[in-house]
Amino acid sequence: CMAPIFRPLIKVQKLDEPGYKDIEIASARMVKSSSGAPHNCIAEVASLMTEPMIDGLNDKIVEDHGWKPAKKDCVEVYNRLSQEDIIHPSEKLIGLEGDAVDMYLCMDYDIIREDIEEILIYFEKDVDFIQFYTRAIETLMRINYWRQPGGIFTVGRRGANGFSIGCFLAANGSELIIVWREGMMLKTLKERGLMEYVRLLSRYKDDFLLLLVWHPTRTIEVIKIISKAFPSSLKFKFKISTLRVDFVDQSLYINQDSQNYIRLLRKAESSYDYPRKSTNMNNPTIYGT
Repeated sequence: CMAPIFRPLIKVQKLDEPGYKDIEIASARMVKSSSGAPHNCIAEVASLMTEPMIDGLNDKIVEDHGWKPAKKDCVEVYNRLSQEDIIHPSEKLIGLEGDAVDMYLCMDYDIIREDIEEILIYFEKDVDFIQFYTRAIETLMRINYWRQPGGIFTVGRRGANGFSIGCFLAANGSELIIVWREGMMLKTLKERGLMEYVRLLSRYKDDFLLLLVWHPTRTIEVIKIISKAFPSSLKFKFKISTLRVDFVDQSLYINQDSQNYIRLLRKAESSYDYPRKSTNMNNPTIYGT
């Protein structure tokens, strides 16, 4: 039955004990997150529906530009960083590294709704697909609470309708919007003749890395376009350097005159050729490029 799945619940910052009991009855089980039953199945289905669209948008970006910002793992990151076309000794580079703060929580539905509609039109989805997908993603983003010892809380910043902690759609839903915006951003940079100043633009989930050729006016224009490309509900933190930038578990040393280096960090006992994400790393291995 679809009605209980899409039953609206009151969105507040913290629910008191009576409110919690009401939610417990509505979901027919102890509530830990709004991504729990019965929302779980809806989120899983919507996430599976999202994956082919993400791949399609990335394929289109590669077709138009020869490369894509999105990286799936450390291997893709290293392969891109080690390519010879990134760094030219005669150029002065600036590096920007940073991330989107609480990206899943701050992916506000009211802001990205138009993006979702445009994406579904772009892929020419049928009426049933559109009705299910739009209703599912709106419900999952508006009913976004989770339980902690101090009570039940909603997520999002300043009342934003972001993805709940633990929602199965959070990663793919956010990725879909970011990749869609990246395609439009690269199109704008290309139309304005600014791509020659972008030596590298890579992203792993919510982590970003930019390598730009320094020019007193054009480089600033590139940064402005990139900073305005993503949903306004997202906030970014960036660090600028002319010596070293860190991305995922790798460091790229730039402006070294004779040689540039990529440093991979991994556990001493690790047998992997590349480091895994979110691990404690030591014993650096240095590769020349």
